[in-house]
Amino acid sequence: MGTSPVSGEVIGGTIRRNVNAKEQLILDIDDLIDRDNSDNVVIEVTSSVPVYVQGYSQYVGSEFPLVSPAPIASMTMQGNIANIPRVQFGGGYQSEILLMNPGEEALTGQIIVHGGRDGDLSDNYSIAPGGVYRWLSGAQSGLARTGYVTIHSDGNTLPAGGARISLLDGEQLVTRSYVPTGQISRRVWIPVDNNPSTTRHGRISVNFHIVNNGAQVPAGASVRLNLFSPNGSFVQRFEQIIPIGEQWDISLVELAKSDRFRGSVRIASDVPVSVSATQVTENINGDLIEMELPIVDENTATIGRPLLLDGEGLASEIILLNTDQSEVEGEFEFYSANGDSTELILR
Repeated sequence: MGTSPVSGEVIGGTIRRNVNAKEQLILDIDDLIDRDNSDNVVIEVTSSVPVYVQGYSQYVGSEFPLVSPAPIASMTMQGNIANIPRVQFGGGYQSEILLMNPGEEALTGQIIVHGGRDGDLSDNYSIAPGGVYRWLSGAQSGLARTGYVTIHSDGNTLPAGGARISLLDGEQLVTRSYVPTGQISRRVWIPVDNNPSTTRHGRISVNFHIVNNGAQVPAGASVRLNLFSPNGSFVQRFEQIIPIGEQWDISLVELAKSDRFRGSVRIASDVPVSVSATQVTENINGDLIEMELPIVDENTATIGRPLLLDGEGLASEIILLNTDQSEVEGEFEFYSANGDSTELILR
């Protein structure tokens, strides 16, 4: 593992660790860099065999710990246009766009931020190999606004990354979520559940954001949203036409015609679109805790992350979603950080 700043230049030395089969290695950022001398850095992880890497940040400045995913990039994306389907401004929201270049050649292009109070904003990016492009929205008062970002590449290779969205109460961080860059798709599935549970109290809402921008042949998108129960039975359908270049938002309550629903949503479109799904939980203090739900397409093999956090105010939720037409069976296997088989109580 090595670190580099936004310029892509290597700083510090290389850290080597051996991880046996089924073991888990957890490193704190303080083990890798001197944070007093480093602001924004990239951590490069290389391995002799394929491994799964997850990064997350934990904010402990509030009464309850806040955990949010850190951007991960294993490769660049092919194509010349992609979208970040949700960013937010105003009303205490601030959006930070982070684009990374894990390739070996510099990447150049342009981003366009749609939906701000002052209209569309654009900026050019040039990212060295191993470097990062960062764009931070200014502090905006007034009403909260939702928009999206279009990423254009000068060639046929796009940087990886997304948007880190923070909700602030003055200087206090209330919640933070991360929306990854997504290429357009004709069909996706999203697991949803807005029923209170032992780990999620209070009111729970789910909002979908669909962007029609980036199709090779631009056209209005005829979008169909189908709701399915946990056993796969069809429940409800909703259809909408989204004009070219527009973002359309709808809540799970509007789709299900009920304030409680557990199951999945399949979004299908005749024109490829970008999709974001945001779950917002109001905790016992009235704070809004946001998280981005997994977007599953036909090429997705894994939902969620294999890192389980439990205790000290933290809990993990396991989601399985079958996108096939036939029944799928399997089993769970749980391991401790040192690779030993262990038991876990599921609620």
